[in-house]
Amino acid sequence: MTYPQILLISVKPTIRRLYHRKLQDTECELHTAKSIADALATMAVKHIDIIILCSPLPDFELSMFLDLLYKRPQWEHISLLAVEYDHLRHIFSKDTRFANTTEESVSSLQSLLATLSQ
Repeated sequence: MTYPQILLISVKPTIRRLYHRKLQDTECELHTAKSIADALATMAVKHIDIIILCSPLPDFELSMFLDLLYKRPQWEHISLLAVEYDHLRHIFSKDTRFANTTEESVSSLQSLLATLSQ
């Protein structure tokens, strides 16, 4: 069985470790990236299903990343979960899910995973 592939993008090592702990018993494969460049490298070799963007990422890099994400047909299936990005909602697609806390994002992620497994 192939598990959903999740890519967490966060500059903070503590956040990356926290998601590993929170998702260790979940049927998914978590990949982490500490930058947009690392994320793009992962996306070039892995079929990612969900991306979690955790603030703070540089606004310019975030904007460029979203532009690439939305324009590449091979990535149009990817669900996006933005954590602590309410102030930038206008640059995200209407399908993006938003969360203000890690706990909220884990709950939203579990809902996304349930949708993928159907």
